[in-house]
Formats: sequence, structure tokens, C-alpha cells
Amino acid sequence: MNASIIAAIITASVSLLIWWLTHRSKVSPLIQPSPTNTIVVPTLPKRRTTDLSHKQILDCIDAVPPLQRDGILASFVGVYVSWPGRLFGASKVAGKMLVHLRAKDDVGIHCLSELSDCDLLLVAAKGTKVIVTGKIIVVDSSYARLEDCKYEIPQNKP
Repeated sequence: MNASIIAAIITASVSLLIWWLTHRSKVSPLIQPSPTNTIVVPTLPKRRTTDLSHKQILDCIDAVPPLQRDGILASFVGVYVSWPGRLFGASKVAGKMLVHLRAKDDVGIHCLSELSDCDLLLVAAKGTKVIVTGKIIVVDSSYARLEDCKYEIPQNKP
């Protein structure tokens, strides 16, 4: 087999894997307030999300030849992900909220959302564990930018 056939097979396989991962449903557990918890946690709308982590997405991109990576990278744009992180900071930008999280592997997650979707974060301290669900806009080796983000603060298990 020549190199172009092998590249086409790899590209088709990765594309099929990405399609399968993004089109299966994931039901994320909702936070239920405990009797000792005074924060009312809103229920999040159900969305189709992928289970892929930031590192797994980068591994998929790195698995294809360099000149085909832009096409694979573009296939992740618009996919909803649900990632854990720690609250790092937030700022208002053009009437929206830009929330900065740090993932476990020191990846920056920059989340753009409506101000009304950030109510839960008003009482969260820096370093609070947060699960963000949002649509991928950009993925890079050191950061990801998401939009249309919703947030959950997981309950601590006793």
C-alpha cells in the first residue's frame, strides 16, 4: 500500500471514531442539594456530550499525519464536552462572563457563557472544583476555549 492509501484509511478511521463518540448520549449526574447545603443548584439541560478528555482529543489529532491535522481538529469544533477543573478566575467581556478553569493536567479551560449561567459561581472560591459543559471552539496543547457553558459544583462525599 502506498502512503496516500494508508493516510486515507487512518483519516476515515479517526473520523468514524469521532463521529461515534460525539453522537452517543451521555447523561451526567445532576447535583441534588443536601439538607446541610444552602445553595440551590439548578438542573442543567440535557445535552449530547462526548466523554473525551482534552488529552484524548489531542491524541486523536496527533494520530493523523501533520498535513491532515487541521481537518481532524475542525471536526471537534462544535462538539460538547464535560470537563472537570478548578476555578481560577472570571471576568466580564462584552456582556458575557469569561470563566477560567485549570484542569488536572494544567490545561487552561476558558469558558464563555451568559451572565445568568454563572449564578452558581458567585459564591465559589478560587480553587473550587467545577464541572463545565460547553461547546468546543478551540483546542490546543495548552488550553481549550468553550462557549455556551453551563457549570456544576460537585457535592463532596461524606
